[in-house]
Formats: sequence, structure tokens, C-alpha cells
Amino acid sequence: MSKENLLEDFLSEEEDEDSFESFLKDNEKNLKLIEEELSLISSDQLKDFVKAVLSRSIYFWDLGVAPQNNLDGDILGDLWPTDTYKEGGNVVNTQRVVRIFKVLGIAHGLDQEDFDLLIAAALIHAATKYVPDLHTGQCKFDVMYPYTLGMFVRGIRQDEQINSIEGLPHTLGVDDEDSEIISRIVRCHRGAWSLIPEVQPATSVEMILHMACQIAMDLDYIVDGEEIVEDRWAF
Repeated sequence: MSKENLLEDFLSEEEDEDSFESFLKDNEKNLKLIEEELSLISSDQLKDFVKAVLSRSIYFWDLGVAPQNNLDGDILGDLWPTDTYKEGGNVVNTQRVVRIFKVLGIAHGLDQEDFDLLIAAALIHAATKYVPDLHTGQCKFDVMYPYTLGMFVRGIRQDEQINSIEGLPHTLGVDDEDSEIISRIVRCHRGAWSLIPEVQPATSVEMILHMACQIAMDLDYIVDGEEIVEDRWAF
């Protein structure tokens, strides 16, 4: 191999290392945004599970809860408070869902194990809202996101078994049963508004996340009533 090719390979490796270090720093900064919500989980393994899923959800942190003004024609409509459609609104809505769930979970008298699983589900329930558009190279809102999360998580777990990446949290401290329970809770979180009628909350635990999501979605109405004070929810 020529010196030029060796130099190119070396520089390429250096660039990859620099990019990965930059990614890790950004990821650490992102995860700090949900530090308070993560602290509600007592299990360190479940905390790592959540961190691992969100670390690999490349669109979760920067985008809004849904496309503003139905730019993509999504069938959900403009359902959330206006402030969650801004950049970072997906995280804001997730934080609200977790906090609402905390209140409902305590009122419902959940034991710690169920409480932890539900907090984990609430934190990752929007992880697959946006997916790459293979035609445009951009991202698009996926109305089927509650039903694709399980596949996303299983893919992460399979990849971790083959190739564990140093510096990234992992999901494998959580067993398959709890991983599937979390995915099931997320799958059911739309309740009666599920796009797949057969996927409905079947337990009180599953219903609580649906209720928390619904309250977060209607928070502007709960605060203001029928006459929404738009300035309160402005970007």
C-alpha cells in the first residue's frame, strides 16, 4: 500500500473517531435534558435501557412533537399544545407525559416494578416518531410509531449482542420479558384512538400511560378552557 493510501486511511480513522467523540458529547448533553425524569426509575438497568434507546433515536431530540400545520398531512392533526411543535418539542411533550404519569401512578398505588416499567415506556414512547425517508433522504413523521418501537428496540438488542459499542449505554441489562412489556405499553398508548383497533390497553398499567399522553395532548385546554390563550403556548 502506498504512503498516500496509508495517510488517507489514517485520516479517515481519525475523522471517524472525532465524529464518534462528538456524537458521545452531544448524546451526553441530550440525556441531561431528561435527567430529572430518568431519576424516577429505581433500576439502573432500566435507566440504561432508556438511555440506549434514546441514544439511537437520531430524530428524537431536535424535532417537534409532530409536523407543524400538518405539513406532511398526518392524520393526527394539530392535537398537541402549540409550544410542542417547535424544535425540541418532542422532548418537552415527553417530559410532560412522564410528570403526568408520575402523579397518576402514585395516585393509582403502583408498585415500584410497574412504576419503573411505565416511566421507561413514557420516556421512549416517541422514540420512533420520525424515520428516514428513503426517497428524499430527509426524515418524515411516522403515524405508525407506537407499533414500530418494539421492532426498533429488538434491533438494538440484537445489534448489542453482536457489537457492543464502548461509551454507549446498552439495553441488555433488561430481560426480554420486561423489554416486551415496555413495547406493549407503548403500542397501546393511543387507547381508543389506536390506528390498529385490536391494540387497546388491556391492563390498568397500560391505560395509565394512555391517560398521561392524552392529558399532555390536551394540556392547553385543561389550563385555558375552550378559549386557548395562544400567547401562553407560543413558540
